[in-house]
Amino acid sequence: MPGNDASTVIDAYGGMITRKQAQGITDGRIAGNEDEKQSRDITTVAALLSFISAKEQRAGSRLFPESASSSTYTASIQDRIYRIFNPIASMLGSKQQERRTIVLGSEGSTIRLELRGRLSQYIDSNVFERGDLVMVRNAAYDNTLGALVAMQSTVISKIMPAQDGAITDYSKLREGMKNIDIIGKLMEIGPIRYVSRLGGSGQVAVSDCTLSDLEGSISISLWGSSALVTSRLNINDFVKVEFCSTVQKSGALSIYANEFSRVVASKTFEGRMRPSVRP
Repeated sequence: MPGNDASTVIDAYGGMITRKQAQGITDGRIAGNEDEKQSRDITTVAALLSFISAKEQRAGSRLFPESASSSTYTASIQDRIYRIFNPIASMLGSKQQERRTIVLGSEGSTIRLELRGRLSQYIDSNVFERGDLVMVRNAAYDNTLGALVAMQSTVISKIMPAQDGAITDYSKLREGMKNIDIIGKLMEIGPIRYVSRLGGSGQVAVSDCTLSDLEGSISISLWGSSALVTSRLNINDFVKVEFCSTVQKSGALSIYANEFSRVVASKTFEGRMRPSVRP
């Protein structure tokens, strides 16, 4: 990071940290506080990663020994959602529970946040979206995962919604577009089927659906976790697909979404739909 004064550090973090936190970073710590007070500080992903890196450099190894409990170190983060993944069913002991990964931060400076159960469901029911500015309080840093893990006391709240950049006018779609978000009305939901993975073992779920922008429609090919989400969807739902791409399929433009995409339905998306203005 260029410069070593507090003002330079504040600028580097987009003004989202205090002068006290910035001064702490220049000293190799966050907020100039002792480790036991770290859980009370609110910081950014970049500042947290800087703190962890400095601690490991001083210790000459990872922040905690491999045998240490991953729940002994907590952090509260205020930052943007970089990416949200689809929920996945997993076993916790003898019970099946939903889990989900959220990535916080910005390009080149991110950290994963692992959620389970009610917090995973909360992300969709309250329509968190990529780009939202959020507050995550009391998440545990897991040394072995190199990620934040939600605890029973973890709370997630939305501070500021993202600027809406989702495509609702399908005439703007072109072949080869990547990492785009699209909103539409679900007109058809194809059955979930399983096909062999290309170049790999096992099978992957696939579902072909149709989205409408209220003037035209486009097919969408969903794979993996994105296909499995369709079991929760209904015809006429308004959905948003994040981190998808456009491809040519059977001579027509189509949307492609996979394990790295995210599919969510919400009535709130209807208010963001509008007929395209065409000359």
